[in-house]
Amino acid sequence: FDIAAAYSQSFNGFDVDLSARYGTADSNVAGNGDPEVYVFGASFGYAGFTVGGSYGENSNGGFRNFNSEGWALGATYDMAGPWTFGADTYQGEYNGVNGTNDKAEYEAYQIIANRELGQGVSWSVYGVYVQSTVNGEAGGSFSGVPGGLANSEVEGYLVGTSVNLTF
Repeated sequence: FDIAAAYSQSFNGFDVDLSARYGTADSNVAGNGDPEVYVFGASFGYAGFTVGGSYGENSNGGFRNFNSEGWALGATYDMAGPWTFGADTYQGEYNGVNGTNDKAEYEAYQIIANRELGQGVSWSVYGVYVQSTVNGEAGGSFSGVPGGLANSEVEGYLVGTSVNLTF
């Protein structure tokens, strides 16, 4: 079962967008609970500026070795003309289940510029910083991950570009 709702409205140049989602399933496996997911999001815009965010959780009901949750926050500015600029972040984590203290965290930060080239065509250039850490117990949720990722940290940078088609 999955249900979602969204609301979008403009009031004298002030834009509001709200959304929510909830989902669940029945588990017939002994010892497992029912998996559930929920997500909430909102964005608000005025005079070319938009700020928005979301939060979500996923409880796997014992089907996987971890549960996850995360949130995102971002802002954009749509300049007069063809350019839009923005910055955003995503922060998430996996938490081990079945009595472990395992935790994996993920952080990403992005800055982006987008230029409209014509109807349905735009070009973007962006920079991203990503960091991920895994802290796990011997024999815990993450100990069987290929490459032995327990108790590790990875970080990286990405600079990219894309051409976007909308039709």
